[in-house]
Amino acid sequence: MLNMLAGAVGLVVQAAIFATVYLISAPRRGRSLAILMGLLVAVDGYAVVCLGAMLLGIPWTAFNPILAVVIGLSLVSSRLRGRLRRTSDSVLPLLRRHVGALAIVAAVVLVQVVAAALSPELSIDGQLYHGPVLAELVQHGTIWGWDVPNQYMFYTDLTMVTGLNLATFTGATVFDNGIQIPHLAILIAAISALLRPRFPSSWSRAPFAALMVTTPVIWMQPRILYVDLGYAAAIVAAIALMTLIRRPRTPDLIVLAVTVLAIPAMKPAGLLTGALLIGVAVVVMAIRGRNSGARDVLRGVARFAIALLIVGPAAAAFYLRNLIEHGSPVYPVTTSFGPIVFPGIIDFSVFASGDRGSGLVDPLRWKTYADNLLLGMTQGVLKTDYDPRAGGFGYMPLIVLVLAIALVAVGLVVTRRGMSRPSRFLIPWRPQLLMAVVAAVILLLQPATFDARYVIGPTVVLLCAILLFAPAAPPRRWVGALVATIALVAASAQILWTERNVYPGLGDVRALSSLNERYQPNSPGNPWGQGFASAWLPDAPDECVKITVQTNGGVGSGGVLEATTLTTLPYALYGPGLCNDVIPVQLAQYTGSATRQEDPTVDSDFLVLYQDDETRWKRLLPDFSSCLTAVEDIDADVNYPIGVRVFANRCTI
Repeated sequence: MLNMLAGAVGLVVQAAIFATVYLISAPRRGRSLAILMGLLVAVDGYAVVCLGAMLLGIPWTAFNPILAVVIGLSLVSSRLRGRLRRTSDSVLPLLRRHVGALAIVAAVVLVQVVAAALSPELSIDGQLYHGPVLAELVQHGTIWGWDVPNQYMFYTDLTMVTGLNLATFTGATVFDNGIQIPHLAILIAAISALLRPRFPSSWSRAPFAALMVTTPVIWMQPRILYVDLGYAAAIVAAIALMTLIRRPRTPDLIVLAVTVLAIPAMKPAGLLTGALLIGVAVVVMAIRGRNSGARDVLRGVARFAIALLIVGPAAAAFYLRNLIEHGSPVYPVTTSFGPIVFPGIIDFSVFASGDRGSGLVDPLRWKTYADNLLLGMTQGVLKTDYDPRAGGFGYMPLIVLVLAIALVAVGLVVTRRGMSRPSRFLIPWRPQLLMAVVAAVILLLQPATFDARYVIGPTVVLLCAILLFAPAAPPRRWVGALVATIALVAASAQILWTERNVYPGLGDVRALSSLNERYQPNSPGNPWGQGFASAWLPDAPDECVKITVQTNGGVGSGGVLEATTLTTLPYALYGPGLCNDVIPVQLAQYTGSATRQEDPTVDSDFLVLYQDDETRWKRLLPDFSSCLTAVEDIDADVNYPIGVRVFANRCTI
C-alpha cells in the first residue's frame, strides 16, 4: 500500500514538473524545445534527484511526498503563479491547432501502453538483472544493503529509477515492463525539435518521428525492461539541446547537464559517450560565444561546470555505491587506469574485443555499423525479436533517405522555375554538420555497433541530419503534407508488421492468452497466469514472503554461472508486488553454524534448493529440516541443467 501511494504521488509530481517547466520555457524557447525540456526534467531530472536522495539513504517512498511539498510551496510565489497563468491561457488553443500531431503521438504511445499492460516481462536481461534491480529499489527504498542473486544487478541503472512510479502506482506489476514509455516520448520530442527548422508544421514532423520510432528495434523497447531506448533518447535530446539553444541560460545548462549525465547513469557503456558530449557542449559554447568575448564564454562554461558538479554526484550514485561497497565503481567489471586497478569479476576485455571492436575506440565499428544498416535496408529484419542485432532498423533508413531525396528534388525544381531564391531558404549547415560528426564519433565509442539497439541514438541523429538537408527552396505545403502522409503510412505498416512478426508483439500476447498456466512465462504479475516454475508463489501483490534461494555464485569471469530456471532469471521470485525478499545462499560457503537470528534459511517462508543437494542441506540443518515441506519440483531441462526443489517453512519463528 505504501509503495502504491508513493508511486501515485510520484506520477503526480512528475506531471507537475513537466507542466511547470513547459509553461515557463515555452515563451522563451518555443513549444518544441519546451516540451522536450519538460519531459527531460520530469523523467531524467526527477530520477537523478531521486537517485541522489537514495544515495543519502532517503527512500524513494519518502522522497516523493517531500518533493510534492517543495513543489506546492514554490507555488506560493505570486510571480511564478503569474508566469504560469499567462502561459497556460494559450494551452487549449494550442492543443486545437496541433490536434493532428497530438493524435499521432497519442496513438503511438497508446499502442505501447496496451502492449505493456497485456504482456509480462519477456526479455532475458529484464528477468536476469534489470527487473531484479527494479524490485530491489522498490523494497529497499534506497541503493544500499542489497543481497543480490547475481552481480549484474550492481550495474548502474538509472532507467529503473525513472520507472519506479510507473511500476508501483497500481500496486502490482502491471506497467513494470513499460517503464521506457516516457523515454519514447522524450525521443519523439527530441526528433520533433531537431526537425523544426526544416518542417515548421507539427503535422509534418510527427509522421517522421513516428516513422523512426516504429522501426522494430525501437518499437519493441518500451514493453521490455531494457535501457537502450532511455539511453538513446538521452543522446538525441542532448544533441538537440546543443544544436538548437544558441544562447543558453542557466536553466538551459542545468537541463543539459542532467541530460548528458543521465547517459552514463543509465549504463556503464555510456561513460565515454557522456564525457564526449560534455566536451562537445563546452566547444559549442566556446565557438558560439566567440563574438561576445572571452569573458562571456568563460562565464557560460563555468555555469555549465557548476551544473555538472551539482548534478554529478547524484547521477553517479550507483558508481559511488559500488566504489564504497565493492572497491570498484563499475563492479562487477574489472578495470584499470594505469597503476590503479579496480577489482571485479568480469574482465573488461570481454566488452572490447571480437565483434565488439578493439579497445575503447575502433574505426572498424563504422564498417560494422554500415553493414548493419545495409543488411536491414536490403533484407529487412532477419532476427525477429526484441534484440534484432544486425538489420534491426529494417527498411526505415531507406524510407527516410528516399523521402529526403524526394523533398530535395522537388525543392530544386521549384527553385529552377524561379519561384524563390535558393539562398533564402537554405537551412544553416553547421547544425547538421555538428549532428553528423557527433553521431559518427559516438559510433566509435559504442561497444557493439553490430547490434542495432546499441546505436539507436546516433542513427536517429544521422537520419534527422539527412532530413534537414535543404539546398533549395522548400516545396509547397501540399508536397510536404504528401511526404508526411507517406511517412505516416510507412510507420503504420511498420507497426502492423512488427506486432505480427516480432517477439513480443501483440500477436505473441494473443498466443499467450490461450496457453495453459503451465506453459506461461515465469514473470511476476503475468496477466495470463503464473508459470509452472513460479506457481508456488503467492499471487496476491500485497502478500510478501521471504525466499532463500541456492545459487552457484551468480556471475563468473565468463558470464552467468547459474544453471536453474529461477536463479538464472530471478525476476519471478520477487512476486507481483515486487516485495518478496530474495536471499541467495551457496552450499559451498554454508556451514550451518550461524545462530537462528543470523541464519537466513530458518526464518524464510520458502527455500529453493538444488535437488541433488537436498540431503546435504538437511545434514547441515538437522533441527530445521523437520520444518520443511516440499511443495514443488522444477526439474532440469536442456536450457537449465540443474533441477530445484521448493520447500515451504511450516515452523513459526
